[in-house]
Amino acid sequence: MNGELITLNGEAPQDRAWADTHEVAQRMSLRYGVRVRAVWRRQRGLMIEQGLAVDTLQLFEVVRRRRLFSRHWEQVNPVPEAASKVGDMIRRADL
Repeated sequence: MNGELITLNGEAPQDRAWADTHEVAQRMSLRYGVRVRAVWRRQRGLMIEQGLAVDTLQLFEVVRRRRLFSRHWEQVNPVPEAASKVGDMIRRADL
């Protein structure tokens, strides 16, 4: 996961975990009819978190995190697990 770079639609190279998160967010947006985004956010000053966000539900599910100046990512939730949690929350909100 760390260090494997790929290119998305001719854009700048990204790593595999980011590409997977981005792809899942796009598929979930189409499936559920809400905007699911793959985002990076700065948390608690020196921590960067990557995950899936649904702004209309004020929801963010962390996939991985790292310290601001580090290259090493800590896996928090695998992408499929994070997607499952987000999907459950979206379905609950629709009830």
